Amino acid sequence: MPGNPLSKHLLRWFAFILFCQLLLGCITSQVAQATSPLQPGAAAVTDVSPVAGETPAPLCRLGINVSSFNPPNFYISDFDIAPLRVGWYIDYRANPSAPANNGAEYAMVVSVSDDDHGHYSYSPTGAALDKLVAAYPGGIYIIGNEPDRRLFQGDILPDNYAYIFHDAYAEIKSKDPTARIFAGAIVQATPLRLQYLDRVLAAYHARYGSSLATDGWAIHGFLLNERSCAAYNHDLNVCWGADIPPGSNATDGDIRSPEDNARMDLFTQRIVNFRTWMAKNGYRSTPLYLSEYGVLMPPVFGFPPSVVNSYMSTTFDYLLNTKDEMLGDPADDNRLVQRLSWFSTFDPDFNGQIYQGADDKEPMKPPFVLSSMGQHFQELAAQVQESSDLAVLSVYIVTSPQQLMATIANSGNRLTPTEATVRFYSGETLETAQQIGKDVKVILPGCGANKTVFQPWTGVGDEHPFTTHIWAKVSQQSFPDSNPDNDVASGNAIVNAVPLYLPFVTALNP
Repeated sequence: MPGNPLSKHLLRWFAFILFCQLLLGCITSQVAQATSPLQPGAAAVTDVSPVAGETPAPLCRLGINVSSFNPPNFYISDFDIAPLRVGWYIDYRANPSAPANNGAEYAMVVSVSDDDHGHYSYSPTGAALDKLVAAYPGGIYIIGNEPDRRLFQGDILPDNYAYIFHDAYAEIKSKDPTARIFAGAIVQATPLRLQYLDRVLAAYHARYGSSLATDGWAIHGFLLNERSCAAYNHDLNVCWGADIPPGSNATDGDIRSPEDNARMDLFTQRIVNFRTWMAKNGYRSTPLYLSEYGVLMPPVFGFPPSVVNSYMSTTFDYLLNTKDEMLGDPADDNRLVQRLSWFSTFDPDFNGQIYQGADDKEPMKPPFVLSSMGQHFQELAAQVQESSDLAVLSVYIVTSPQQLMATIANSGNRLTPTEATVRFYSGETLETAQQIGKDVKVILPGCGANKTVFQPWTGVGDEHPFTTHIWAKVSQQSFPDSNPDNDVASGNAIVNAVPLYLPFVTALNP
């Protein structure tokens, strides 16, 4: 039977509060605020400004986390998210009737569980999953929430997570082949957590004989301590944070202090670490969603709103703009991260909340208004100009039947899909080439969304093979193109190629 996520989250809140109380008892009442690695103030997110007179549009890269396991439970409709321009959100549910959300995409979290007897499961499934698929065609599914976190979250052995993911992926895809299914989301990309995922991949391959099939990876980006609570007698002054992943016998991992909670150097290194892991394991050309991150530690540890805002500024700048030609997603102009989600909307047990109660007498109840951190989120989002950049990543020819294919991607930040036309050509230069077939229409949102389009090519001269130069060009109609330089791709092709089948010979062992 599935585990009870509510009880795990309540334990999480209790452990964190207890840790704060224990640690605060060890310091004097005259606490000097710890020196932060970042100074208050906003770093530039981008060097462009919104177009005058336009209503700010949602951006697919910006997201928020809605706390749903700390009573009273909240929904996205409890918050006015329009000023934040968020294009997606997570509420740790998989709700077939999620309330209105200003057009933001709903990323559903599939609950996972296992036990000490080898049983594992996920939820929803069957008829409940049918309702989700009907409500959100092409929807985003994240399989599990921190499966690598003992007790307070998923607490899933890596082998079991591999089997759970395989079964959930297969069932969801059987009901909706267009669904976007993400593996994850580990607490943080530290060596111990990457070893956990190595074991997931190994278990998957051992049982199914193939690499783990996923549409992308989701991770959390916290900067937490890794020490075994079991080994340290559950002393939260020592083992606070992320503990040790299930299945690991390590006593210590990445040891951190509370003051490290907004270390930009650690944050960026972990993003690079995970993208390096993705590339090593054949997942470079898949998206990476940072599905939860922020500053958890309270102001008394050196994290007043000014420091949190500074961290928000610097991380936004990094996540929205950083590219790497060796590690980034080619469909997103080699950006390392495709989407971010800030924790959280409203959760008084942790720092970083971007809303606060409008009524001082009942601060835990709607309506909510933007906090100083929420106002800063709004200011950062307002600086980002909506963009669309459809590019041709590749063009090639295939046989049986003979047709041209091109992969088109949109690396803009626009949530609203952009309409475009793809045309195929044959000739030595694009200027002298002849168009092949008819125009092909494509509609794509930003954040690295991509699609392969096809163009039949029949009746080409005689039946003898010949070589030629082929081209594909994409032209945007519904929104300005922010980078026309990547609208064309070309390559050599053999037309009327005849497949050749050779015998396969193998030697038998004597």
